[in-house]
Amino acid sequence: LKKAGFVESNEDPTLLYKGDTLVAMYVDDLIAAGPTDELKELWKVVESNFEIGDPPKVPTDFLGTQLKVERKQDRNIAILSMVEYVKHIVHDFTESFNDGQKVPKRKTPLRSDPRDQPDQSVDVKFGNIRKLVDLQHMIGQLLWVCRCTRPDIAAAVSFLSTRITRWTAEDDANLKHLIGYLDYTAESKLTMQVMLE
Repeated sequence: LKKAGFVESNEDPTLLYKGDTLVAMYVDDLIAAGPTDELKELWKVVESNFEIGDPPKVPTDFLGTQLKVERKQDRNIAILSMVEYVKHIVHDFTESFNDGQKVPKRKTPLRSDPRDQPDQSVDVKFGNIRKLVDLQHMIGQLLWVCRCTRPDIAAAVSFLSTRITRWTAEDDANLKHLIGYLDYTAESKLTMQVMLE
């Protein structure tokens, strides 16, 4: 690869780059990312110098997110989903917050407009610190799902994240409602048109 113009990274000798293409190597495996034309050039170099067992595959799972590209009619469609991760969140909530009881499925992420709810907040006391940590973990998971594939829960997650240190029974009900919505829509996917060269 160095003969083909790739430069070794100063920080990691298993990471090489050329132009906008990055190549990471481990023993006899490598993964590359970059513009299509540069990747085609890279694979020609690799194939001419090494025996390749399997054709290169694009990773489809990354940090709980599944990526699939399909051809529909005359368009390329990218489909992002977090089905298994969402199911994990629903299960985690059921076990940790709902005494193992299944949450009723809901068709909306919010019970009502949060601005209409009276503020009956109380600061979280030291005795509730375990619940605070569990809530922070749950909200963190929901923020990740919202950011990656589920913009439909953004308002609900945003509202709940502002309530963390002054959590009330009403917030418990809102979180439970959101989890019911996620359970109802667990198979939802984010789709977008992509341009492939």
